[in-house]
Amino acid sequence: MSARAGVHGAVAAIALASLAGCARPGAATTTAPGALAAPVYVVRHAEKAAQPADDPPLSDMGAARAAALAERVRDLRIRGIVVTNRLRTRLTALPAALTQRIDTSAAAGRLVMVPLGTDGVAGHAARVADTVRALARRAGGAVLVVGHSNTVGPIVRALGGPDYGELCDSEYARFFVVTPKGSGVETTRLAYGAADRDDPACGRMMRP
Repeated sequence: MSARAGVHGAVAAIALASLAGCARPGAATTTAPGALAAPVYVVRHAEKAAQPADDPPLSDMGAARAAALAERVRDLRIRGIVVTNRLRTRLTALPAALTQRIDTSAAAGRLVMVPLGTDGVAGHAARVADTVRALARRAGGAVLVVGHSNTVGPIVRALGGPDYGELCDSEYARFFVVTPKGSGVETTRLAYGAADRDDPACGRMMRP
């Protein structure tokens, strides 16, 4: 079975569940606004298809990246996943959920949807951070967060990490690790899957 078939074959199950519920740069250590009970891994959704424009699924490249994400976190003992109300985040998370044997039913509460709302990016990031802290304690382990180009950086910041800004539209390979350390957190930027394409127009919006 291809990566795309595996992802799209199970989309109905994860959609229902979610509606109910590499180079290594130097790590950055900061003081967190709230204690983390376990490591948090933050990524952007994988590459999306062009249609439908309002809520597209993943493209073939995106399905391959979602499979790569599942492989990247295979040995990280993920116990909970946070996504948004956009299909591309749920499809990106699905292979990892299957690999980690995470019960995505509403009753289990291990896959949590934090919708994009009217409170802006900062408000959304704060809601995600609060959800992550509660989920890490309740699930007793690490949490994977799948966000968007304009929310990944703010989510890392809301968890106590540095202000990285936004991702460029062409950036999908970023993999952030936010780890509890003393009274704060340590944040490390890694990469996974296929390397991002060289995009001169990007200008590397996200700060180093």
